[in-house]
Amino acid sequence: MASKLSIRKAQVHVPDTCAWCDSVQDVNWYCNDCQEALCDKCKETHQRARRTRNDDVVLIKQANKQGDVVLPEAAIDSIVTSVLAELSSLLEEEDKLLKQDCLPDETKVTKIKQLIRELEQQSENPSGKALFELTGKLRTSVPLYDVTEDSKLPCPFSFVTGRYNTEQLHLMIGHIKKSACSAKKEVNSQHVRTLSAFHVTQKCSITSICCTDDTRAWIAAFGSKNIIQVDNKGIVTETVKLDSEPRSLAFTYTTNLLMTRRDISSLIHKLTKDKQVRIFADVSPLIAWNISVSENEVFVSTDKATILVLNTSGKKVRQLSVGQSGNRFACLTGGYIAAITGGIYRNELIITNQLGEVIHTWSGELENGQKLSLTKQNTIACDRYDRVFVPDIDTNQVYVISTGSEKQAKSFLDKEHGVESPTSVCVDKCGHIWIGCVSGRVHVVHL
Repeated sequence: MASKLSIRKAQVHVPDTCAWCDSVQDVNWYCNDCQEALCDKCKETHQRARRTRNDDVVLIKQANKQGDVVLPEAAIDSIVTSVLAELSSLLEEEDKLLKQDCLPDETKVTKIKQLIRELEQQSENPSGKALFELTGKLRTSVPLYDVTEDSKLPCPFSFVTGRYNTEQLHLMIGHIKKSACSAKKEVNSQHVRTLSAFHVTQKCSITSICCTDDTRAWIAAFGSKNIIQVDNKGIVTETVKLDSEPRSLAFTYTTNLLMTRRDISSLIHKLTKDKQVRIFADVSPLIAWNISVSENEVFVSTDKATILVLNTSGKKVRQLSVGQSGNRFACLTGGYIAAITGGIYRNELIITNQLGEVIHTWSGELENGQKLSLTKQNTIACDRYDRVFVPDIDTNQVYVISTGSEKQAKSFLDKEHGVESPTSVCVDKCGHIWIGCVSGRVHVVHL
């Protein structure tokens, strides 16, 4: 999908200049009629003048600027390539000037310093032969230090076309990486495309999927004490053996994988970068069930009507109450959470704020006019737009609930996608949706 870039001053952090006094201080106003920015002082003068007193003057953030330039992505790439080529050419030109101008001067200075040392050594008892040799050196060295000579300024910069030196640019400014992630796409089953489908295990239900980036995910399966890291093609890149079966997985911003246990435990474990399993937190006397991460906080549902909120060190910060035990839930932005309130068999989905207050409820209404009596799933997830994804084993579907005022959910899977009995779901950084099924099969799709 071709992206567009609207180039405005605010986006490149260039201050607006007052059109009347050229000041960059207190430029807080904009005249939509004159298409001019104004400072506080000139704004008053502008509104008093007979010709402009009836103009539409608004805060600059509300300005209706008509001079915005919209460039297609291809044009932006072309400009970037051209600028990089020009920078590389300038770098080569500077290297050439250095060799032409600076290095010869350094040689001259070295010769003059050597001459001064020789003069100092011969100044007390100079011999005729020594004076004759020094005179000859003076005749050749003094012209090198001509202070009356006009200084040579470097030639003015000029842009040239050509290929840029990637090695030199990497040393100067590092790599320039273009994100492959696309913008937000609406839920539409006709536009869903399957990226891959593969088996992690045979006939073992996928209980939790945790995406680590836009290409890999950790996966836990029912009845297995192993967690497996796979790429989005199904290739296993890592396998870690645990001493207990994992229940729920979550990835922190400190690159630690957090895990709760299925054997009725109060412990939360973490898998460190060096693949060591350590205790992250002990929430006793409560039992740790499902886990999710939001920014710098870790949320854990328990065997009581309590969701604990921990910091990145595993210490309790606060707790919330959602009215059910062992909630399937997902963290949204700003400390909000979406929770299934009826365990594995859904009664309803609620969204709560930081205080645990319910601000949105979904009771199974679908956009096609139908209403679900319940859904059956193991985990739910959300994307970076706070859309909640709820898999349903019985309908072979994944429902998407927006966190706004919409009361109906959308579905995006058709029979042709081949998803059967989905139990868990995860959305990676690029919006790819990983769906785990009862059969041990994983589907990776994109809206």
